[in-house]
Amino acid sequence: MNPRERVMLALNHKEPDRIAIDLGGSICSSIHKKAYIESCNTYLDQIGKYLQVFTYWDDLNSQDGWLISPDIYRKIIKPKQRRLVEAIKKKTDAKIYYHGCGAVFD
Repeated sequence: MNPRERVMLALNHKEPDRIAIDLGGSICSSIHKKAYIESCNTYLDQIGKYLQVFTYWDDLNSQDGWLISPDIYRKIIKPKQRRLVEAIKKKTDAKIYYHGCGAVFD
């Protein structure tokens, strides 16, 4: 059984041949200063070929809108996110899922 089959069985409340590992708690799965340096590269070197989805999230916004101004986001946060996404794409073919904790439409 491959990792995707294990996850799909677990999502359908069926028992896989072994437990699917949830890697969402790692420091690479969120915007963290170490996510931009060696720890993320090491992590992806070891398991990047097995990933289907790379998830990370930020509290940049609430349900009512931005917690910081979009201008500050573009100036300070976005360049770091861009570097992280580029590093991820170099190491894995996984889809990237970004959760922003609210409304970012403005």
